[in-house]
Amino acid sequence: MNLKKTFTPVVKLVTSAVLGCAAAFALLAATPTYTTLSNNGNASAGAAVIFPAISGLQIRIVSANWNSDSNTATLSWTYGTTAAYITSSNATSDTNLVLNATNGFSSSCTVVVQTPAGLVTNATVNSISSNSVGLSAAIGLALPANTEVFLMSSATTIPIGATTNAANGEAIYVSGLPGRPVRAVLSPALVTNKLNAVVARYE
Repeated sequence: MNLKKTFTPVVKLVTSAVLGCAAAFALLAATPTYTTLSNNGNASAGAAVIFPAISGLQIRIVSANWNSDSNTATLSWTYGTTAAYITSSNATSDTNLVLNATNGFSSSCTVVVQTPAGLVTNATVNSISSNSVGLSAAIGLALPANTEVFLMSSATTIPIGATTNAANGEAIYVSGLPGRPVRAVLSPALVTNKLNAVVARYE
């Protein structure tokens, strides 16, 4: 009887410690992270930012601050849908990407290219075959094998006009899928064209 009474609290203590550690790890895994990006555009090219994909995490935009002097300015959002990967490395000057699959890709579609190191850029497809896509211009990045190529969704576009303004909330824009990039584009302006700060929450 004495032995039983002696060991029972020890078992409870160990069990509580294990459960406490498990809860702590679960809380850590569920803790969202935030990334802020900014970019300046001009009269010929809009300001744009790309939030890279992180496997298993969904991106939601929680804040955006912009500045434009064009009465017709718009702010557009897209996210990655179909994902493919490059099967062999490409030099910075290459305009043809050999992919594991081209299902869903089409001429004139916009893609986001993301290297295994997390470097991102965008490009426009101007030709397509069964195992490759041709780009309208070289993207200027050396692309190792297994670089991901994301077909971007149709744009969600908001007219903003000539203004300096901001939007904040729990979900200004939400990626339709986890593990996909999100791109924001402020259309070209007369002179002033800035995405001062766009904040994404990964969760």
